[in-house]
Amino acid sequence: MTGFLLVSFVPILVAAFLANLLLNLIARFNRPLLICVTLTAVGIGAYAASFVSDMAISVWAGELTASAIVWPCFTWSLIASSLLVISAGRSVPFMAFATPFWLLGGIALFSSFIHPRNIITAILLVVGGVAYGSFAAQRGASQTTSL
Repeated sequence: MTGFLLVSFVPILVAAFLANLLLNLIARFNRPLLICVTLTAVGIGAYAASFVSDMAISVWAGELTASAIVWPCFTWSLIASSLLVISAGRSVPFMAFATPFWLLGGIALFSSFIHPRNIITAILLVVGGVAYGSFAAQRGASQTTSL
């Protein structure tokens, strides 16, 4: 059990630390690159969040057992939370925060024609994109004015 935790969680936390350092370095020199890297980090975090919500909805729909998603949910939740937290403090436009959620929500909405349960994931992603984008853009603006 301890070995599994070390193999899965330590690399994620190290990668998040390095991503934070990279974003801090880029923020000092190149704003357009900061927006692109932040958009990429938020996109990866949004994908991880969509994966967790899809697994939870699959359990609710009876397609998976709860015991089958415990470790994947912990791992993907750690990826999502670490990337979304380090991206939230950046002074980038609202669209850089919300667009990845909306794109993935659109894909989930399109796939709901085949798998109707994906409409729930789509709604969660679109609403989550608005909420995260509003929070993160407001936080980034407040940190910029306080510097």
